[in-house]
Amino acid sequence: MGERTIVHGPARRVGRRSGLSGWTVVAAAIGNALEWYDWVAYPVFAVYFSEQFFPGNGNPLLAALAVFAMGFLFRPLGGILLASYADRHGRKPALTLSAGLMAAGSLMIGICPTYHQWGVLAPIVLVIARVLQGLATGGEFAAAATYLAEVAPPGERGLYSSFTYVTGTVGVVFATLTKIVLLQVIGKVGLEVWGWRLPFLFGAIVGVWAFAMRNSLGETKLFVPSEDRRVRRPVLQVLREHPASGLRVVGFTVGATPAYYLVVFYLPEYVIKQFHADELTALRIAAVVQLALVAVLPFLGALSDRVGRKPLLATFAIGYLVLAVPMAALLDGSPWALLVVMGVGVLFFACYAAVAPIAMAELFPPQMRSTGLGMPYSVAVAVFGGPAPMLLQALNGQGLVWVVPWVLCALCGVSLVVYLTSPETVNKPIGGPVTVVSPPPG
Repeated sequence: MGERTIVHGPARRVGRRSGLSGWTVVAAAIGNALEWYDWVAYPVFAVYFSEQFFPGNGNPLLAALAVFAMGFLFRPLGGILLASYADRHGRKPALTLSAGLMAAGSLMIGICPTYHQWGVLAPIVLVIARVLQGLATGGEFAAAATYLAEVAPPGERGLYSSFTYVTGTVGVVFATLTKIVLLQVIGKVGLEVWGWRLPFLFGAIVGVWAFAMRNSLGETKLFVPSEDRRVRRPVLQVLREHPASGLRVVGFTVGATPAYYLVVFYLPEYVIKQFHADELTALRIAAVVQLALVAVLPFLGALSDRVGRKPLLATFAIGYLVLAVPMAALLDGSPWALLVVMGVGVLFFACYAAVAPIAMAELFPPQMRSTGLGMPYSVAVAVFGGPAPMLLQALNGQGLVWVVPWVLCALCGVSLVVYLTSPETVNKPIGGPVTVVSPPPG
């Protein structure tokens, strides 16, 4: 009872019979959006609470961003632990646990006393909260990408998997819109005094909602048809049997992750601090560009199902390789400069975001797919993504900010070589028949 096996036939037919195109995708995707809202709320609002946790520091924002980067150090551990958990016990339990950890981290930040109240214990609590969120995010990408890849009908894996970044970007947009609303309602002073807590408390509430939604998901059993085929040590198995695929995941990510953290959501904060750009105008531009990214991703994902993953991945890398330096030179604090630079950067990044989750998932067999994807991906993000805003801020203080686009250009060059030398996986079978286990009635 409650279990039905669906062998893929025509995509439309499978979607109607299994319900995969409706609630399953929505529940998994919305949970991802809520988690990413919680994750990015920290750097978006750090400018307001940094002095309350790091008073007397010469650069409190840099200290706060260092804590943000510290959260990335625990993403590899989350990528190992939660992704391995997903391969051993199921995608649904891993997704549910990830949502719970993220909600707990947001609640800790939202209620944490300041340095003047708790002394050095306050930033320690802040670090612990970011550790929990780092663990959650490390496992989130792998579990969500694997889940969407495995429930997608044949010929639509790129379309379905594009919702990994669609919903992640929705979370970023929502954090940006939250900041716009709070600035207009309570103002900058209100945010600095107490209002910065509101987005984290809200994140904790919606995190509980995400937990409940994911608990109602059906479980794809594609990853382990039977108990005796389950991989007991997926990390060792990946390292032993698929080291080349793991290195490819790192290569896929080294250029894209700093592009994402620098361009998609930190660039507005940079022009506000560096060029004294109007804060609300910069945030509105960011929201518009991010919404454009949400709109274009499904189309690019569907395109990759027709033309393959490699052409879009290569387009991303070539775009940044050619344009990263001249685009950075255009920034001057004007709204049009920000719109052009962020718009062009996001358009090329979309070519990566639409297909990277499925392209990486297709490199591994079902029994170790979450681990194979999550472990190297989270390591690459921790090394090349998390420190990017902090590095930009530090180099800017030394008058060396011009180095950043050149480094980004070089990393995208590395990724381009990996894309061009990797096998095309669009027609590669992702596994056997899909078994969906429905939750019990009631």
